Amino acid sequence: KLYFMLGLPTETMDDIEGIAQLCKDVRENYYTLPREARTAPPHIGASASTFVPKPHTAFQWEPQASVEQIMEKQRYLRDRMKMKYVDLAWHEPYTSVIEAAFSRGDRRLCAVLARAFELGCRFDGWSEYFSYEKWRKAFADCCLTPEQYACRRIDTDADLPWDHIFHGVSKSYLGREYRRALAGQTTPDCRQGCQGCGLQTRASVCKNMPGGENASHLQV
Repeated sequence: KLYFMLGLPTETMDDIEGIAQLCKDVRENYYTLPREARTAPPHIGASASTFVPKPHTAFQWEPQASVEQIMEKQRYLRDRMKMKYVDLAWHEPYTSVIEAAFSRGDRRLCAVLARAFELGCRFDGWSEYFSYEKWRKAFADCCLTPEQYACRRIDTDADLPWDHIFHGVSKSYLGREYRRALAGQTTPDCRQGCQGCGLQTRASVCKNMPGGENASHLQV
């Protein structure tokens, strides 16, 4: 089983081509085995989910690709993945955009959720029950659209609906990680030295966080 993601920031079509090539390479590697070791045909299951920006992560400011962009990339990948013994699964882009909207939503989405319930939305995790049209109407009835939340790039200096929730890692650190990710730079493992993320432990507080030298009494 191989797991991939479409729509990540800085993604190019070469990256998507690489998904197909990797699956092909894995399949071809099977045929390097001696014939007596090939007890059954290879079965490669590849899954391509859609990037959903999440709060408290380095990509919380990034937009999700539009439904049209996601569908175009899925079509391209399906065409490139027409290989024997390789099965491709993917997430429906309409559910992904609703997921992204609620992921980065604010309190106004409470009204959207209530309206969707009134319109009959139930068990939306199952595709046979999910109705994108009802969700779009729920947003529209509240003078909103899913794209306002899912497909908008947010300025790193902007106040975020979840800023009041303290989870240990500082927003400034996430901003640094965001810039490093866009530049293709990796961050060393914490075991190689503290990176100053601000994360607290039950026993102590990282000394690199503001006030860390005198804040060891704080607990998670």
